[in-house]
Amino acid sequence: MKKNYSYSSDFKAPFSKKFASDAIDLVLIFILSTLLAFVGYFSFTNTSYYHNQVSYVNEQVDAINDLAIDAKLASLDEEGNLEDNVTLFNDYLDSHILLSYSLNSSAFNEKGIDQTIIDEHIKNKSAASYENDSLGFFYVHYLDEFNGKTTVDEKKIEFVNLLSEQDNAKELYNLEEDFPSLKVEIAIEVFNYLYLSSTTSEVCEQLGNIFINVLNNSISIFQTLPEVIALYDEYDLAYASILDIINIILTIAFVISFLLIYLLPSFFMQDAQSIGKRVNKVIIANKGDKKVKVSNLIIRHILTFINYFFIVFFVAFFISGVQSLMYASFPFFIFPLISFILCLINVTFALFSKNVNSLTDIVSGSIYLLAREIKE
Repeated sequence: MKKNYSYSSDFKAPFSKKFASDAIDLVLIFILSTLLAFVGYFSFTNTSYYHNQVSYVNEQVDAINDLAIDAKLASLDEEGNLEDNVTLFNDYLDSHILLSYSLNSSAFNEKGIDQTIIDEHIKNKSAASYENDSLGFFYVHYLDEFNGKTTVDEKKIEFVNLLSEQDNAKELYNLEEDFPSLKVEIAIEVFNYLYLSSTTSEVCEQLGNIFINVLNNSISIFQTLPEVIALYDEYDLAYASILDIINIILTIAFVISFLLIYLLPSFFMQDAQSIGKRVNKVIIANKGDKKVKVSNLIIRHILTFINYFFIVFFVAFFISGVQSLMYASFPFFIFPLISFILCLINVTFALFSKNVNSLTDIVSGSIYLLAREIKE
């Protein structure tokens, strides 16, 4: 049996009632969206299309990694995984210690570091050279051209110039030789720090900064090479296609949840009540102290749909990570961002307007009222 409510604007719902009503609806929509999105995501990740796309993406990544390994910008560990920059740097230091020792072993011996001690700590490594150095090889032997130079000798000079431009490089390296090597006293200090724990890490930190700067410069150039760009393009297309489908799943989950939690109850309850409004005993009425019109409700429901859409961002965070919104072929995050801004505007209106109106109230020509039952 339907109740008769007063539509007098004297019974405007306070902000607390409006906020609580919307919050309940929003939480319920979020919970249902998350459950539906999880089911959709789980189903999608078990399709042959998904597995084929993931395999293709991994193939492009492996191909890029293979090129990086060929360029000496990366290396693999014993288990076949890419080594991190710290490991690359330590290998770099070991190879330069071996080079310095080969150039001036007597200086090492004077400090009590002989071949036996070197072999004890540095194993299965080669002395640094343009053929295996993780910095110099890329510019001299991998690039067809570096800074306009094409011959090996010209590129060697350009690499030495690049190295000399780094902070503290002239104090740490012998740059006059064909291949830049660590000064012997620096190499000894690095060896003592790494293996004998008898010095501070200041020199290693300086060398680390130089190594990272030159390595990052190498990677930047590497990523502009045509063969690398082609692989990245294929990777982006395949990866974006996966993310696009995930975004469609997220959107469908939200739409269904909105229909079930917010829209459908309004057909069974009075005066456009949703679950949250029913719990807080509020109704929707026309601003002219009359029952709300269908046209007003349509506008209101559309605006509410937009205002609530930002929760897709949080659903994505729990289901697939926000990269599905940020890195798809279309910047999908724009829609949740617009939704969140509109939601903030609504809250601001409700907080500071004397009439306790939100932007949705104003545009739709409707308002929240306390559900005051009256006798016929």
